Amino acid sequence: MQQFGEQLFADCSTPAHRAVAEIVEAKPKAVVFTENIDYKHEAEGSRVSVVHMDAGHEVHTKVKLRANEAKLLITVALSKDDRAVIQYLKQTNPELKIVALTLKEDTIPDYLGKNDAVVIGDCQKFLPQIVTMVKG
Repeated sequence: MQQFGEQLFADCSTPAHRAVAEIVEAKPKAVVFTENIDYKHEAEGSRVSVVHMDAGHEVHTKVKLRANEAKLLITVALSKDDRAVIQYLKQTNPELKIVALTLKEDTIPDYLGKNDAVVIGDCQKFLPQIVTMVKG
C-alpha cells in the first residue's frame, strides 16, 4: 500500500498522461473518461479534471451539466458504461463524438455508435497522436 501511495506522488508521468493534459488544454469542451486514478494528467497541467469513472455521484452530475457543450468524448480503457453517464451524454448531445482507446479487440466498448471511433492499441502510443489531430 505504501508503494502505491508513493507512486501517486512520484514524478513519473507517461506520454499518455501528458497527452491527456494537452487534449484538455487544446479542446476545453472535450471530456476525457478514464479508470486511471493516479492523477498524473493533472500533474501534467490539466486545468479541467479528467473524469475518473470510479468517482462519486457529484462528479458525474457535474459531467452531465457540461453535456451540452461537449463536442468530443475520449475514453481510455473503458469497456462499459456501467454508470450510464455516456448514455446520458449521447442522449443529451447527439452531436457528441466518442473516440475510445482500448488495448484489444475483445475489449471494444459497448457504448459506441455508428459515428464514433475506436482505436485498438497502447494508449501510450495513440493518445499523443490524438493530440496532434485535435490541435491540427
